[in-house]
Amino acid sequence: MIIVNAHLAAHMDNVRERIEDFHTILRTQKFRDKDVDHILDHDYIFFMGDLNFRLQKVTSTYVERAIRYGDYKALMEYDQLLKCMEEDLIFVDFLEGQITFPPTYKFDPGTDKYDT
Repeated sequence: MIIVNAHLAAHMDNVRERIEDFHTILRTQKFRDKDVDHILDHDYIFFMGDLNFRLQKVTSTYVERAIRYGDYKALMEYDQLLKCMEEDLIFVDFLEGQITFPPTYKFDPGTDKYDT
């Protein structure tokens, strides 16, 4: 079993950089045990952290409404990570649990207003 905690590239438009970060981590992390000398050689891999994937091409009004009604499934249509996974660009053969919580946001500096 291995647990990977990572902070991938930030900002909405850096999807390619996040994908590259992920693959760099997989490629460069080496272990002494010849049976499991790479991350993907392990039987169970937990990959977590600030992956920085965003909801894309969706209005804040739509997102806020979906959150208010607990309709997180509707938001998955706009999820960058899910789209990349569907295209086999990242996390191939990984499984993600059901999303049962709202997306997180930053606040505008010095306010209680969501990141605009």
